[in-house]
Amino acid sequence: MDALGDAVAVVGADWLVRYMNASWERILGVRRDDALGMDFWAVYPGFLVEPGAAMIRDTIADGVTRRFDLDHNVGGELRAYGVRVARDRTGALVVAVSRAFAT
Repeated sequence: MDALGDAVAVVGADWLVRYMNASWERILGVRRDDALGMDFWAVYPGFLVEPGAAMIRDTIADGVTRRFDLDHNVGGELRAYGVRVARDRTGALVVAVSRAFAT
């Protein structure tokens, strides 16, 4: 999954970060060693912005896949990202972040 352009993370039902690919680490700016096993909300407070935070919580609760936009600062540049959240069959949350481009 490190070869994917999309940033992908897996978060357990207990909100602990279970997996992240290289793109996630690069885009969100937190090293794997500092994120794995840690509370998702504490490590990535940028996701606490509404309505995204509610969509993330709702998805882990009901399993419905959702999508929202997120503005995130990368190296001093504000960038727009599309975020997709889904729950897998084990109950874990899969979060995928991809760069949004103007059309």
